[in-house]
Amino acid sequence: MVVKKQTGNKTMTTTRIEQLQKKRDQLNARLTTERAKLQKQIRKDETRRKVLVGAAVLKAVEAGEIKQEQLEAILNRYLARENDRKFMELF
Repeated sequence: MVVKKQTGNKTMTTTRIEQLQKKRDQLNARLTTERAKLQKQIRKDETRRKVLVGAAVLKAVEAGEIKQEQLEAILNRYLARENDRKFMELF
């Protein structure tokens, strides 16, 4: 059913409104998808950064540039989650 509404010199039909609403919904879906992709990439980059920093710190400990005790003190200070502390054997 097409209902026409007279507004001045222009006639807008409900089908045109429906088309615009459909296009808006499609754009909103694309925005949601793109935002999700961006968030996923941000999390992936954050994880990679943490792995690389951890690897560099471990190499520094192995090379004697950072003392094992210093690393343990840092881990003890910043690891708060119980399962993380158990994994790293911090008591």
